[in-house]
This record gives sequence, C-alpha cells and structure tokens, in this order.
Amino acid sequence: QQVRKRFKNPKLVSTLEFPVLFLGAKPSNTPSFYNFMNFADFGLGTWHPKGGMYEIIKAMKSVAEELGVTINTNSPVSHILVSDGEVLGIRSKK
Repeated sequence: QQVRKRFKNPKLVSTLEFPVLFLGAKPSNTPSFYNFMNFADFGLGTWHPKGGMYEIIKAMKSVAEELGVTINTNSPVSHILVSDGEVLGIRSKK
C-alpha cells in the first residue's frame, strides 16, 4: 500500500513491490542481489515450464530412473549410508 500511495508508474510499482510479494520483505531490507530478479522478470520476461513446475519433478524422476536410481516415496528411512563423511544412499524400511 505504501508503494502505490507514492508511485503511479506501473513498472516502478511492480519493481518496488516485488521483494514484498516474493520475499515478504521491504525493499529497504532486501539484499541488492534480488534486483537481478527484477531485471530477469522485466528484461527477459517470466518463464515457466509447460505443464507447470511438477513437470520438472517428473523429468528429474525419469532421468534418475534411466540412470538406475530406485525412488521410494512415503517410506520411512531406517539408515543413512555414509562413507568418509559422504552420503552414499539410504536404506528404507520397505
């Protein structure tokens, strides 16, 4: 509301409201790095995957399974397999 009271230019309003909408933060409390997001949105346009964000998950699942990964969902983890501080996998109770 504060932004719209002081500014009328739609692009300026969108730029100043972006941190509030995306981050829940005031522009004055937002790191300057987030200005790149404004540039990407206004300069390059907003992009999204056809079919929605879930298409990315489905594609990652497909690639993982092609590489031999077994994906278990809704499965309690019984053990995390670690070697030399590196996680190698998990053991499921299924």
